[in-house]
Amino acid sequence: NYATNIDGVVRILSSHKKILSNSEKTFLPKECTFTPEKIETGNIELDENFEIFASTQHIGFFVLNSTVIEKIKLFREKYGDFGLAITNEELFISFDGVDRFIKLPEKVSQINEDAFKNAKNQIYDIVEMLNDIGYAISKHVEK
Repeated sequence: NYATNIDGVVRILSSHKKILSNSEKTFLPKECTFTPEKIETGNIELDENFEIFASTQHIGFFVLNSTVIEKIKLFREKYGDFGLAITNEELFISFDGVDRFIKLPEKVSQINEDAFKNAKNQIYDIVEMLNDIGYAISKHVEK
């Protein structure tokens, strides 16, 4: 939960060669009444690496400030393919293959404090980046 206070929704998908289904392109919380449409940002690097869907072009450009662009690039570099939905009250993130970077013990003999500490730290890192994105968006909203 993060009150971004945007009047709409933005969905950011890391581009990949797989063909996306309609449900992947429009995944949103059940309560969301907006239907995002694909937008082009005019930023070649961004448009080649991400698919951006927004309820309006204006909302899309508003959300994609320099901090948000930096964070989504970092997400992709660290965690691979992902989807991010930003609404007025929430940020949702989903990853393609979270088991690639959050490793938990497979055998009883591998269970130790370090394994769980590492996984917990990676989850905290993701939450911190989401908080940074939410803050970068919400600080620009005129009250």
